[in-house]
Amino acid sequence: MLRPLSAGAALASCHYAVADVSGGYFNPAVTVSVMANGRNKLQWFHGGCYIAVQVVCAAFACVMFEGMYPKPLPIMVREEQRAKIDGVAQAYTYTEATAVGLVFSFVVCYVVLATETVVGISTQLKRNSYNGLAYGFASAAGGFVLIHLSNALANPALMLGEGLTTSFVKWQNGATFSAAVRDFLKTCVFTVSYFFGAVLASIIFRITHAAEFDEHADEEAPLVDSAVDKELSSAATVQSINFVSASSLTNRPSCQ
Repeated sequence: MLRPLSAGAALASCHYAVADVSGGYFNPAVTVSVMANGRNKLQWFHGGCYIAVQVVCAAFACVMFEGMYPKPLPIMVREEQRAKIDGVAQAYTYTEATAVGLVFSFVVCYVVLATETVVGISTQLKRNSYNGLAYGFASAAGGFVLIHLSNALANPALMLGEGLTTSFVKWQNGATFSAAVRDFLKTCVFTVSYFFGAVLASIIFRITHAAEFDEHADEEAPLVDSAVDKELSSAATVQSINFVSASSLTNRPSCQ
């Protein structure tokens, strides 16, 4: 039951380790929310590269897990944890898991936007000191809520990695290739909800932190570019000197 807490602690540690290098997002949904939020916090090309690396590394981690543990890691928690209604075991559906995943993807992405992309305190540093803890605890909170629904911890990379390896293991164990592909496509549809949560978090952040966008617009869109302004000032100065010189020569009394 402490798995989400340990995962959140690992996420916070990794975030603090590489936040100065790449932002320390480790989550495609968070990466998308930062890119969609603008303010030049993350370029789309760099964000796409980060997402590709996140998915590949998640798939590699899932492959390692499958190699170390004989029991596969299911995407949807069906056998281990079930809700009982009227004494009958009921498996959670993809619709229920998708709805909860969207909510907590929104929570995680909004926390990152509000703590990682905004300093929020008076400091001479470029960022605050609590953003990693906030990110880790938000992820852990989502993991605890989703623990009876999904093993993805509101992370699309982990979801896709689990889906890919689980589908491959099923195919190796005798399932048809079409059935394995169908299971993976279900995973992809489930993953889309996380990105909807990311976009929603970006939209809400624009409303709640509108001042951040106003200040950024003033900084990034000056009326005249500084280099152009210097050139215009220099040209104006030269023109003024030439005008004064010409006027003095014109008005000088002639020697008779």
